Amino acid sequence: FILLAIPFFILAGKIMTDGGLTKPLADWVTAAVGRLQGGLLQAVVIAMYIFSGISGSKIADVAAVGTTLKGMLKEQGYEPAESAAVLSAAGIMGETIPPSLVMMVLASITTLSVAGFFVAGVVPAALLGLCLMAIVYWRARKLNWPRCAKTTWPERLKITYRAFRGLLVPIILIIGIVGGFATTTEVSSFAVVYAIVISVFLYRGMSFRSFLTTLANSATMSGMVLFMVSAGSAFSWTLAVSGLQSVVSAFLDTLGGSTAAFMAFSIVLMVIMGSILEGLPSLLIFGPMLLQMTTQYGINPMHFGIVIIIAMGIGTFIPPFGICYFVTCAVMDTPVEKVTPRFVPY
Repeated sequence: FILLAIPFFILAGKIMTDGGLTKPLADWVTAAVGRLQGGLLQAVVIAMYIFSGISGSKIADVAAVGTTLKGMLKEQGYEPAESAAVLSAAGIMGETIPPSLVMMVLASITTLSVAGFFVAGVVPAALLGLCLMAIVYWRARKLNWPRCAKTTWPERLKITYRAFRGLLVPIILIIGIVGGFATTTEVSSFAVVYAIVISVFLYRGMSFRSFLTTLANSATMSGMVLFMVSAGSAFSWTLAVSGLQSVVSAFLDTLGGSTAAFMAFSIVLMVIMGSILEGLPSLLIFGPMLLQMTTQYGINPMHFGIVIIIAMGIGTFIPPFGICYFVTCAVMDTPVEKVTPRFVPY
């Protein structure tokens, strides 16, 4: 039943992105932090935090934020490689921001709570975002990056009013699920109805033809994700019955058998596998096995789940193999080899 939330959240995010919600939210973020030095790159980080809470798909987040702010970044003289590096680094935190597909899938194949995951993921993602903003600020002072033009208070109020309806989405999701008013699947279906109302009727950003195209694209993405869930679950079961868990335990015993060794091993494994296999399959294959081992090391499963999700996110967004890293470079129209040195500080 919980897996029904995946196509609903994907559809809601696609409707809001295709329906013109991206621009008002990006304008609001730019007005809020644009006066800081390097303000447009600060806006990239905050926009990724907000869009991750709406679309639920990291590739959709990168595409939405990148295409919206790419022109403004070039106009203000930012190197496309620098912009791509910040966008890629900011994409990592999106893995733990509700409604994260990864968290929903991991909860569906384990005994962990989706609501618990949604609450547990918000603060770590915010911490990652603040660290990125601090690095951007430091580099902006060092390299003398520009500020955005000043926005008057009447203009800010107007921009906030236009963006407010979109900002309500993550708030409604978290209150609905965490407050116990509805299940994840029920909230996701409400999100679809809400997205149709504001995108089609209020913003008037979609025609009937484009709405049908959005439905088709959402169905394609949902089918891809759910197929990975089914195949990954089967492979995870195969690993479980093959006795790989006992082999891993024996290997960890040679490293001292400590909690720290287990955590370090899990993080390195998920970073490597997230980079090679793409995020979701690696989590589906290794997540259940590693979570079963948390009891013998005295680790809270929810805490551990958030750690491996972030580690997996790092893998999908870092060179040289991370698939989302290549997507980010393509969106920002810059070659991978130019972005890699810029990515290192972040």
